Amino acid sequence: MTFESLYIKSFGKLSGKSIDLAQGINIIEGANESGKSTICAFIQFMFYGLPKQDKKHYIGWDTSLAAGSLTFSDNGGRYRIEREAICITNADGKDLFREKCAVYDAETNLVFSKTKSPGELFF
Repeated sequence: MTFESLYIKSFGKLSGKSIDLAQGINIIEGANESGKSTICAFIQFMFYGLPKQDKKHYIGWDTSLAAGSLTFSDNGGRYRIEREAICITNADGKDLFREKCAVYDAETNLVFSKTKSPGELFF
């Protein structure tokens, strides 16, 4: 599996961030608190969704949304995962989370899967 690009629409303190990755090893560097660990958590979010114990932490700091896409190649195919999680606070003050995710064939833009978690499909 080779990651090609990330688009972070909103995730934790990051928003509107595009990252193109080269073949081989890529190194993400930056100062403390610049978002390196958040990028790693975003990749995990793309494949598996928000972790149950820490859902609110990764909802965008100035939105009620965690969302983005990840394009990668695997076994001769190219795919794009698009995922979003929305946090809605109900009248009782309880946070409710809704997630939706789809995997697309990156060449045709046709839906490859909406039923399984991308982590289940590819790992």
